[in-house]
Amino acid sequence: MPTFTDVLADEYQDLNRADQALIDRLAGAGSVVVVGDPDQSIYRFRHANPEAMAAYADTLPTHTTKSSESVGAAPSVLWELQRRWLRTIRDRFSPFCCR
Repeated sequence: MPTFTDVLADEYQDLNRADQALIDRLAGAGSVVVVGDPDQSIYRFRHANPEAMAAYADTLPTHTTKSSESVGAAPSVLWELQRRWLRTIRDRFSPFCCR
């Protein structure tokens, strides 16, 4: 299985143990960024493991944890990244994008 230097796992609170193992396998020795909110887990019926978010950092040799309160500038940064991304792909997907 190929590995990647960087892996981003969004909605991590809704992953089950098999999903989590796949993320680890895809990352290999690369970096992993997990994003989620254990209080918003909605997939318990498919064995989502939101408690794993808290435990995940303890399994890593180095980690940084940030709460949404500590990244107050994030929304403006995300809007700017989205604006740039849309401008980049506008010509490629012009039938589907608003101008």
